[in-house]
Amino acid sequence: MIEYLLKTGLFRNANHAIWFSFSIFFLLFFLLNQWGGWGKFILVLPIIWHASPLLHGLRIVRRNEVNEIYSADCIWFNTLMVGTYGFLMYIL
Repeated sequence: MIEYLLKTGLFRNANHAIWFSFSIFFLLFFLLNQWGGWGKFILVLPIIWHASPLLHGLRIVRRNEVNEIYSADCIWFNTLMVGTYGFLMYIL
């Protein structure tokens, strides 16, 4: 599946496609657990998952290092995901 996403041009890097797949998995995991009674605390796991590359990406960009994986796209995507899960935690 990752190769298909790369061939179609949706992602420039396999690592980006993998992170996107994990993000979708966490979102579906959260939605399914909402009906199971875990509540909003299940959202801590994806927040931690996305915060790690976000912080590492910020450090790489601040140092002006060239890195194929940790780029401005990585920072924006992971910031969006942390914000989305944080928002879901707040409204639930």
